[in-house]
Amino acid sequence: MVETAMPRLEWIIHQVHQAQQIYASNRNEHDAFCTLLGSILRDVTGMDGGFIAELTGPFQDGIYKIKCQGIIPSVKNNSARVASHQDYFQPILSKKNTGHLPVWDIKPETVCWKTILHSQLPYATWATATELGFPSDLNVPEEVTGWRVEPILTGAQIVGIVCLWGNNKREDEFPDKMMAMMLSTVALIQMDVRDRRNMEEASLMLAKANLRLAFQRSALDEHAIVSLTDKAGVITYVNKKFCEISGYTERELIGKKHNIINSGHHSSAFFTRMWAKISSGDCWQGEICNVRKDGELYWVATTIVPNVEPGRGIIEYISIRTDITQLKLMEQKLSRESSLLRAVVDSIVDGIVACDSDGRASFANPAAQRMLGMLGSDTAAEAWAQSKYLFYPESDRALSGSDGPLAKVFSGEEQVSAFHVVRVPGTEEKLVRSAGRVLRDEHRHVIGGLLTIHDMTAKRRSEEIIVNIAQALSASPHDAFFETLVASIGSQLNIDYVLIGTYDSDLGKVSVLASTLPGDCAALSYSIADTPCELVVGIEGQPGTPGSVLISRDVMRRFPKDQDLVDLEIEAYIGAPIIQQSGGALGVLAALYRRPIEHGAIEKTILEVYAGIAARELERRQYEKEQQALQQQLLVSQKMEAMGQLSGGIAHDFNNLLGIILGNLDLLEAKVETEQTRKYIEKAIKACERGSEMTRRLLALSKRRDSGPAAPLDLNNSIHQVFDLLQKSLTGSIVTELLLDDALWLVEIRPGELENILINLAINSRDAMPMGGTITLSSMNIVLDEFNAQSLPLAPGYYVYLEFADSGEGISNEHLAHIFEPFYTTKSAGGGTGLGLAMVFMTVKQRGGYVSATSQLGCGTTFSIWFPAVTKPDLAATTPVSATAETALVGKLILIVDDEEEIRTMLSTILSQAGCQVVAVQDFVDAELALRKHDFDLIITDVILPGSQDGISWARQVGEQRKSVKIILMSGYNAAFYDEQQLKALEFPYLTKPFRRRDVLQQIQNALYSVPNTSPPVPGK
Repeated sequence: MVETAMPRLEWIIHQVHQAQQIYASNRNEHDAFCTLLGSILRDVTGMDGGFIAELTGPFQDGIYKIKCQGIIPSVKNNSARVASHQDYFQPILSKKNTGHLPVWDIKPETVCWKTILHSQLPYATWATATELGFPSDLNVPEEVTGWRVEPILTGAQIVGIVCLWGNNKREDEFPDKMMAMMLSTVALIQMDVRDRRNMEEASLMLAKANLRLAFQRSALDEHAIVSLTDKAGVITYVNKKFCEISGYTERELIGKKHNIINSGHHSSAFFTRMWAKISSGDCWQGEICNVRKDGELYWVATTIVPNVEPGRGIIEYISIRTDITQLKLMEQKLSRESSLLRAVVDSIVDGIVACDSDGRASFANPAAQRMLGMLGSDTAAEAWAQSKYLFYPESDRALSGSDGPLAKVFSGEEQVSAFHVVRVPGTEEKLVRSAGRVLRDEHRHVIGGLLTIHDMTAKRRSEEIIVNIAQALSASPHDAFFETLVASIGSQLNIDYVLIGTYDSDLGKVSVLASTLPGDCAALSYSIADTPCELVVGIEGQPGTPGSVLISRDVMRRFPKDQDLVDLEIEAYIGAPIIQQSGGALGVLAALYRRPIEHGAIEKTILEVYAGIAARELERRQYEKEQQALQQQLLVSQKMEAMGQLSGGIAHDFNNLLGIILGNLDLLEAKVETEQTRKYIEKAIKACERGSEMTRRLLALSKRRDSGPAAPLDLNNSIHQVFDLLQKSLTGSIVTELLLDDALWLVEIRPGELENILINLAINSRDAMPMGGTITLSSMNIVLDEFNAQSLPLAPGYYVYLEFADSGEGISNEHLAHIFEPFYTTKSAGGGTGLGLAMVFMTVKQRGGYVSATSQLGCGTTFSIWFPAVTKPDLAATTPVSATAETALVGKLILIVDDEEEIRTMLSTILSQAGCQVVAVQDFVDAELALRKHDFDLIITDVILPGSQDGISWARQVGEQRKSVKIILMSGYNAAFYDEQQLKALEFPYLTKPFRRRDVLQQIQNALYSVPNTSPPVPGK
């Protein structure tokens, strides 16, 4: 047996060595090696083919796994020379319907399991596939009837098995040594094949892994900011994104720590916690605010991963960041907007409740919570959504959940509004108006609901109080309006003190009309400076005033200078301005509390309402007062008109009489020879001139017109003359003093006008000093600039100032405001007419000046007078008619037209003595007849004659018909008596009665020889 086996063994060894050489020369000739191995197996064992499998395990429950690594080709198919032995055998070894080389479990107690477990060498047996432990779903040819399994050993370790199959069973002995040699060779080759395959697979996997890693790194660099640091935090690597966002170059970053980009936004404790976590080997995630090289901040979402190696611990840290700057800016913006929106919603006085699309309440703002007396948003929101505590107005019937506004909008109604009563136990009952509406997105899908609640309690209470106060006002007497108003406001609103007062913007004071203040303060009149009232009426120069003011506490501390607040211990203040229709402040309606107040909104609203009503009442009263004043002025005007008409007629007739007297005195003066008689005539002439001046003043006062022009006058000379007369007429107990400026400027005023002013003032002072006293008259020059002129109704310029003062009883403020009004007098019946000071005022005003009076009871009265000054006197003076002038009138034919016979006779005598031929008639009819008979050189006609035609129109008619005739007008009315149209019609020379002989002759000479009448008409007739 041994002898037979030895040659075979040598042959096998030779074949194995040959196979080793083939494999060693080209390891890729795996198929050739398997072919040679198959021929050996065929000759030695008579088997048809098989496979070599790798062994792994054992695993759980003692199970091994085998994986087919190579195919031993079948001898039956060797001659066929198939392209790939694996392709041929794969259907045999693969699982059914898959085509993959199998990997299967070797279950315990099977032939393969025993071979592996016991390491029996040799261990060969014929067995079925099931007995061997192969899976039953292998594609095994039908002709295969048996298997033989041999272990493959490396040393003492089983690394695999050789599985051979065939269709006949041979019992030939096969030396163990030969089989061991063959199998060891197969094992070595198998291990080499496995290692080579593993290396190839590992190389392929490594290449794929490197490619995948490169792709991942590229993708990561495109998105993430990556850096590597060592254990100490020193940067060892940064990618391009890191440089771009930080603004540093790679060279500037490598070797530095991350504090190079530390913005200081985070505390040191923040980084201490971060390092504590990553130092322990854990990952850290968070958001960090860094700073660029240029100082700009940026935010990154950061993940830090420690790189831990077994046995070495942490060797480095990998930081992966994402730029979230824009996201953070958006978050900050959204946060600000959300905070602003939340603040707005929280500050809204109306309640707001929001629900989701299912009707579940999700939010209630503080106002909605307060209305229910709840502080929890969720609790209050749910209560509103369920209509809890809601009742129908004027009823005890509660709302059901389905009746609530939110329930109705979710049931299909877009918007629902209704009034409800809120009754929460332990809180005040409230009247609210709720409105629910559905919320939709841009696609009109319902996303929720919104409920708004407006508390109507305060409004209802305000309306009730306003009605109560209005009823109290309507039931009170009209003259007690303001007293009733402050009393009703105080009682209805539970206010300690209420006052209403008028405001004087010039004085900056408030005068109390009515109040509930204590007795000492009831008649209060106070300055608004440094008081709350200053804010109400408006501080001058500051915008937004006047306006209501509410100070709920500490009002005394805010206005420590307001002594009234301190004395009354006032803690809170509400003031409403009383505003007139033009916008200015008429007064103040104020409420004063001796305690702090919670809100005061209702009280402020009610004060504003009744401040408006008070404004209308004040304006009504002011209107009535103005109407009364206008009515009084109308009565005065009517008196003056009546007086003017009466005095005008009287003055006209009186002037005619004076004219007759004065003219005849002139004629008489020309005939007297004794000096004594001439003096008597001059005194009579002066008396006539004074009488004429009095009629001129009377006419000027009645017509309220200027009495005509006057020549510049030195007031000092006239003052001395008047005071010489006054010293003789005043009582001996009155002393006069003159303080006159020697270089006084000239003033355009008639001497008689100044005389009347001084005499009237002196009479007024004399009556004010029954026990005697002092009258002081001073004069001076004054220049008023724009600033000083603002306080006077005068234009800036040069003025002569007179001050007339006495030491009399003085005048009260009540009377002082009326002393210049006509017919106003405080004297007893028969003591005065009330025209004296009115004439003073009118004369000064007509001369472009101004007069004012100041007085204090017991200290006397001072009259201040400003006259406009003239820089140059009018040198034109009345020139006496010379003998040459009278000679020039000889032979002139003159027509005299006047209804007064004495006037006609007087004029005829004067003109006849001058050598004129005179025709005198009494009316225009006779004048027309005379004009037809004679060719007159000049006509002198009265303005007012009996009949429908006046002298002005008749003179104009004659002048148009007879161009050569000269015409002179004369009248007992002076120029001041005529209106503007009549004054414009005075285109002819004008003589005012009474007149002197020289005046008549001068006017005739001027008219006949075309000397222009340069001077305006002289007042007087």
